[in-house]
Amino acid sequence: MPLIRRRRSPPVAGLVLAGGFARRLGREKRGIRVQGVSLLARTCRLLRGCVPEVYIAAEPGFPFLRLHGCDVLHDPHPGWGPMLPIVEALQRLPASGVLAVPVDMPFLTREFLAAIRDAGESWDAVVVEWDGRLRPLPGFYSKALAASMARALRRGRRSLTRWLEERDGLRMLCIQPEARMGPPERLMFNVNTPADLEALADDLEKIERPGSRFG
Repeated sequence: MPLIRRRRSPPVAGLVLAGGFARRLGREKRGIRVQGVSLLARTCRLLRGCVPEVYIAAEPGFPFLRLHGCDVLHDPHPGWGPMLPIVEALQRLPASGVLAVPVDMPFLTREFLAAIRDAGESWDAVVVEWDGRLRPLPGFYSKALAASMARALRRGRRSLTRWLEERDGLRMLCIQPEARMGPPERLMFNVNTPADLEALADDLEKIERPGSRFG
């Protein structure tokens, strides 16, 4: 009897969401440095430890086609939020889905992202439930969702969270951060405002202090 080989699904691709306007922060997020490394470089490196190919979603004027070992996908409307670049990646990349990560979450860990990635083998969407709310990022999104997400965008519905909440029949898993993946409140910390940036600086000072429990 001839050996029947199963066709392997394409791998998951990583997507760094780095094209937002950051109006509340008042400055570009991706260049913020954490322990001497920019948030963009750190997020790219983190994702490259989880998936074979990583892409950066950035605004059309972004001056690079490849950076930090990642190809750049230009987001035509960076003010629309994360759903558009996710759809663009799902439609254009030879991948079974994307592991989408915002550039402004400096304390994400490889263990946390790997848990989301692995759950994507059985679900069309894997997102985070934290502090009583659904958090669409970081998250896994299957290529099977691209058409439905694109239809929502054409109708002017740009909120990824609302799309997830209202999508009937969506095979979605909500996971919660676990202590083994890193302190949950740190995993879900993101830099949105000057106060967040100040809190980040204070946290880094504690980490770098001799004898710190974070060191």
